[in-house]
Amino acid sequence: PQKSIEDRVQEISNPDPKRSRHNPNSGPNATSSALVVTQDGTGRRLVKRNPGRIPRPDWHAPWVLKTVLSGHQGWVRSVAVDVSNEWFVTGSDDRTIKIWDLASGNLKLTLTGHISAITGLCVSPTRPYMFSVSDDKTVRCWDLEQNKVIRSYHGHLSGVYGVAIHPEMDILCTCGRDSTCRVWDIRTKAQLIVLTGHTNTVGTVKCQSAEPQIITGSHDSTIRLWDLKTQKRGPF
Repeated sequence: PQKSIEDRVQEISNPDPKRSRHNPNSGPNATSSALVVTQDGTGRRLVKRNPGRIPRPDWHAPWVLKTVLSGHQGWVRSVAVDVSNEWFVTGSDDRTIKIWDLASGNLKLTLTGHISAITGLCVSPTRPYMFSVSDDKTVRCWDLEQNKVIRSYHGHLSGVYGVAIHPEMDILCTCGRDSTCRVWDIRTKAQLIVLTGHTNTVGTVKCQSAEPQIITGSHDSTIRLWDLKTQKRGPF
């Protein structure tokens, strides 16, 4: 019996692998030769579909590992780079913060003070300050000219996982396992706002000068954008 157009399309689109073993249009590098059925004034007919071409990516030299730094005795959970691009800091489960020379990779300083894992770090772009957060529920401000803690911020009810500095205002944002994001006055250590709404751990926070000024991401699978003026939030 004569085969229908649909049967012919099925055979061409899914050929017998034994018959197409030596077909130049088969294999992983083959282009699609599927046919489509079109309807016009003369009836239905087969038309070859033009295969779409995937653009070839620009070639670049393979990435090469430059340096491997060792020194921490536990998981390294956080990294932050100074705006001068001369040094960076790392925080670890070994409860230490290490400051490294970015060009040479040499260890410059080790800071201690937290009694549990350091889970987040950020470096102030305008002052010689660094902020660290930890599983010990504390937020600390380090003066890098004196290499010591000058302020501690208390308020989180459990481990603190994320920290961010507002680029224009003297405020600090932290988030953690208590499902909140807390906004602090850097100078007075006062807790200005507690942003609530997440139903699980808030794992990360970012600040920016434009609205929304605070963005949080949580283990409840939502992202919330916050307006500091109205304290409104939007889940996404």
